[in-house]
Amino acid sequence: NISSEVMDVPELWDLVNKDKKKVGKTYVRYSDKPIPEGLYHITARVWIKKPDGKLIIVQRHPTRVDGLLWESTSGAVIHNERSVDGAVREVFEETGIVINPKELIYLGDVVSNDCIEENYMCKLKHDQCIILQKDEIINAKFFDINELDKIKSLTTTAAVISFNKFKPFLIKL
Repeated sequence: NISSEVMDVPELWDLVNKDKKKVGKTYVRYSDKPIPEGLYHITARVWIKKPDGKLIIVQRHPTRVDGLLWESTSGAVIHNERSVDGAVREVFEETGIVINPKELIYLGDVVSNDCIEENYMCKLKHDQCIILQKDEIINAKFFDINELDKIKSLTTTAAVISFNKFKPFLIKL
């Protein structure tokens, strides 16, 4: 018998060392086992800057981790994917915005627990229509960089850490 049910394929992450070198192991997202100590998975966070200088911030779906909190577009880089490609994919999945990987400006990393978050900025050349990924994102807003300081209590911890670290670059670039 062939089942008509579509099975979810588990999301695999490559595990890396502190220098972001792959160690030849993968991790199944939502696994009961923790990522082994001293190993990390890579995520990509993209700060999208509109032509008027405002940043696009999205609100997480209430059923997701950090539900209803605001953040810049971000997500896990999957098995055999370059982080820059993961960044482009996440931006499209969450907002419907198409960006060219060559237009991403690498800002730096934020390391926490078992994750190395690579941060990028993308300066849009023109406004684009936003199409939200309904099961992950419920809203998007445009914030002046200085307005973000006022809503830190409503944003994810990872977004606040990243914003604080890279704010001078986000203003300058």
